[in-house]
Amino acid sequence: MSQTVAVSWTTPTQAASASITTNNFGPVLAADTGTYTIPGANNPASTNQTLNVQRYNEVAVAGGLFGSRLRVTVEANVSYPVQ
Repeated sequence: MSQTVAVSWTTPTQAASASITTNNFGPVLAADTGTYTIPGANNPASTNQTLNVQRYNEVAVAGGLFGSRLRVTVEANVSYPVQ
């Protein structure tokens, strides 16, 4: 049976964006608010579902070519059964 999944993470400092992905959903870009809800239709029964949350910030590279950016990404992964 598919179940809605409420995902949460700590945001001591808000990042530019977050990306949420599972085996059957996303990736979707979202504001780094610390919460996101995955609809049940995108979380089917599985003995080994995987959730990935990436948070990232970017800055323009001083002295670099036009459009050059530096990106730092923090990633967390977890596997869980869906019954």
